[in-house]
Amino acid sequence: MKKNFVIFFIKLLVYSFTIFLFYSFIKDHIPQKFYFAKAIYLIVFFIIVTLVFHYGLLNSSQKSNRSIVTFYMMATALKLFLYLGIIIGYGLLKTGNSIAFISNFFILYVLFTVFEVATVYFQFKNKNLVTGEPDQDQV
Repeated sequence: MKKNFVIFFIKLLVYSFTIFLFYSFIKDHIPQKFYFAKAIYLIVFFIIVTLVFHYGLLNSSQKSNRSIVTFYMMATALKLFLYLGIIIGYGLLKTGNSIAFISNFFILYVLFTVFEVATVYFQFKNKNLVTGEPDQDQV
């Protein structure tokens, strides 16, 4: 589990740094209405949430195969409510800058979700979640 988490952590840092570099290069071309100067804080937030989620997922995979699916569904629902709460809270508190925040938050949400799903898929694709054994097609 520890090896898988370290590999995931390194991949996540490389992916996040790539996103940050891309954002730094295109920031002059982003319309002022959609430019969020503190986007680095959003990237750090998504790194932390992604790491906590993936650690829990790896931990649940050690217990039983059903707990992987249960944890994944529960964590996805909790993250959705957390993200909606942050978006609504920021939108209500900082009305002048909310469009830039929400648009950047949404783009990062999509990018990090794609990364998470792809990583989880490739990590668990050989493991049959019902029996815990490798799929017969994969053997």
